[in-house]
Amino acid sequence: MHLDPIWALLVLGLTSVRGQTPPTLCDQGYNCFCDTKRLSDDLIGLKVNCHPVEGVELDLTRLLPPNTYHLDLAKYGMTELVSGMFSRAGAAMKKLDLQNNAIAYIDEGVFVDMVNLEVLDLSMNNLEVITMDMFEGLKK
Repeated sequence: MHLDPIWALLVLGLTSVRGQTPPTLCDQGYNCFCDTKRLSDDLIGLKVNCHPVEGVELDLTRLLPPNTYHLDLAKYGMTELVSGMFSRAGAAMKKLDLQNNAIAYIDEGVFVDMVNLEVLDLSMNNLEVITMDMFEGLKK
């Protein structure tokens, strides 16, 4: 199937307006593995699995590919979830695996854009206080 360049831009979300490919977690140096999956006839999604690299910090607000439907950050050593960190994936995100980190704090509204999230694994973290505001935006 041949995609018009503008259509490919909208479907894949991988090319900037200037024609350059912005950096993502799928680039070398981040120790993330990205697998593509056809989610429908006109939509390709990414499963992104990241492993920690000493001295490399993930800036999810800038590096998360917008078509990420499954993000696995299990055992990554995260200590908090802040508002906006997953917003690039937004409605595309269906599964978010954050198990076995050191998460002690979740910002209110961190999941607000994830209206299609089906699986959220926060097991084996350091959460002592859980409020409903932490999960604002989740429907399922």
